[in-house]
Amino acid sequence: MKHDIYYGSMPRLAYFDHFQAAMSSFQLKPEYEKEDFRNSISDILSGKKECSPFPHVTFDRFQVPEAVVNLQKDLAAMKWSPKVNDLYSLNQTCDFEALEGEGDNFQHLRQFRTFMKDSFRSYLEDRTKVKLSTEKVTMTGSRYGHTHLLLPHDDRVADRKYAFVYYLTERWTEKDGGQLQLYAVNEKNEPTKAERSLLPQFNQLVIFEVSDKSWHQVAEVLSKNKERLSINGWFHVDEAPEFVFPPFVDPLLSKHFSVLGDFGPEDADILAINPTYYAEPTWEQFVPKGTLVLDEFFVKGSFVESQILDELDQLKFAEVGPVHKRHFEVADIDESQLTSKSSLYFLLRGVKSHMMCFLLNKWTGANLSIESNPSDEDEPTAPKRAKLDTEDSGSSDSSPSKDLDLGDEYAGIDIACSIRRYKAGDYTAMDDQSAAAGSKNDCVIDMRLFFTREWPFDAEEDSDPHVTGPGGFLNYYVPGATEAMFRYEPANNQAVIAFREANVMNFTKYVNSRAAKNCFYVIDCTYFGVQRGENQNPLSAEFKITEAKKE
Repeated sequence: MKHDIYYGSMPRLAYFDHFQAAMSSFQLKPEYEKEDFRNSISDILSGKKECSPFPHVTFDRFQVPEAVVNLQKDLAAMKWSPKVNDLYSLNQTCDFEALEGEGDNFQHLRQFRTFMKDSFRSYLEDRTKVKLSTEKVTMTGSRYGHTHLLLPHDDRVADRKYAFVYYLTERWTEKDGGQLQLYAVNEKNEPTKAERSLLPQFNQLVIFEVSDKSWHQVAEVLSKNKERLSINGWFHVDEAPEFVFPPFVDPLLSKHFSVLGDFGPEDADILAINPTYYAEPTWEQFVPKGTLVLDEFFVKGSFVESQILDELDQLKFAEVGPVHKRHFEVADIDESQLTSKSSLYFLLRGVKSHMMCFLLNKWTGANLSIESNPSDEDEPTAPKRAKLDTEDSGSSDSSPSKDLDLGDEYAGIDIACSIRRYKAGDYTAMDDQSAAAGSKNDCVIDMRLFFTREWPFDAEEDSDPHVTGPGGFLNYYVPGATEAMFRYEPANNQAVIAFREANVMNFTKYVNSRAAKNCFYVIDCTYFGVQRGENQNPLSAEFKITEAKKE
C-alpha cells in the first residue's frame, strides 16, 4: 500500500520512464560555474586571451553519460538524408526545431535543443556580453562516413554569431580522420594552412565565434567501419551583421593568350585530332545540352596521344589556392622553351589556334569570330565547310585540316590556359565571389582535355551509394540549384566542351582517399569574347529551368 500511495495513479513502468527522463535532463555542470573557468571563456571569446588560430573553447564531459546515451538513441531513430555538393559530403538530419510536433518521440533531442536555446544561451551571453536571439538556435545531427568531409569555410551566413559542435562518437582516433581543422589566415583573411587539428572527443562541445577569420574544415573520414557522429549548429543574433567579401581575382584566368595565327596544316596533322570530329558533331547536336564529350580526341598512336602522358609526368607542379576555393597543382612551364620535339608544344599551340576556334564554332554554334556566325542564314563559307566535311573524314589516313585558310577572324578571342594535376586531396569549389566575377562576362567556352593512366578505376565500394568512387568528377551548376546541369567522370584522351553563361559555375569534386596514388591531368582552357549564335542557348539558369519543366 505504501508503494501505491507513493506512485499515485501513475503506472510503475510509466513512472520509471518519467523518472529516467528527468534524471537524464541536460544541465550545466558545476565546474563550468567556477570563476576561473568562466573568466577563461570570457577572455578567449572576447579576444583578451590569445587562442590560435582564432578564438575557440571546449567543454569536456559536457553532459552526464546517461544523457549522452539517450541522445545517441534518438539520433539512431532519426531520418538521415545524404548531403553532397562541392563543399561537403555527409548525412544529416532535419533541424531539431521540426521535432517539436513529434509528441513523445525524440524527447531527448528536444530537451537538448531547449537546454541549448535557453540555459546555455544565457550562460554564453553572460560570458560574452553579446545579446543572442532568444527564439532562434539552429541544430542538426551530422554523420560522416568513409570519405565524407566538409571543406574549408567560415560559416558567415545571415545572422549566425557562434558556431558549436557536440561530439557523440566514442573511441575516435587520429587514423580515423575527421578532425576539426582550424585555419590560419593571411592579410586578406584568406585561409592558408590548418594550424590546429581537434580530434573529435566523446561528449565534448566546441564553440567559436563566426567571423572573417573562422575558417575551418572537417577532414576526410578515413575509417571504413566507424562514423563521426555529432550535433552541430549556431546561436544567432537578432540583427544580421553586414559581411564584406572582397573580390577574388583568379590569376589562372587573368593571364590571357591571343589566338595564334601561325598554326598551320602541318602542325594540325601532327596534333592529329580524331578526323571524325572535323565532320561530326555539329552544333545542331550540341545545342540541346550545351555540353559535349569527345572520346579518343587525339588519334590513337599519334605523336601527341602516345607521348603526352610521359611528358606530363615529367613536369614540375606547384599547389595553388586559396584553400577555400581550390586545391590542386598547376604546371610550372615556360612554353617558349618547348620545341617541336615536344607533344606539349603542339598541344598548347593547338588549343590556342585559329583551327581550334573554327572547330569550336562548328561544334557549339557559338560565335568565336568577328566575321562569321554559324546560323542558318550565315553559314561558314562553302570552301571552308567543304574542306572540313570530307567524305573520308572518318579515316585516320585523311588530313581534313591540310588546306585550312582561316585568316584573322578570331582576333577578338582571348584564351586562359593552364595544365593541372588532380590527386587525392584536390578539389575546386564554387562561391558567390566567383559567380559575381563571372557575371561580368557574357558567354565563354570551356574546353578541358583529360589525360590519365589509371582513371577511372575499380574502387572499393561502401554501403553508402552516395560516396562510392574516388571523386574528381566535373560538375556544372547554377548557383543555388540542387542538381547538377552536367557531370563528367575523368577518362583518358577525352575532350569536354561546355558553352555557358559566365555566371554558371563549375567545380571538380574532392578527390578522396580511394584515389590512392592515382592522378589525372587536365589541359584547362577558357575562351573569352564568345558571342551567342542565333540558334544557340548556352548553359544558364534559364536553360536549367526550361529543361526541368520538360521533365
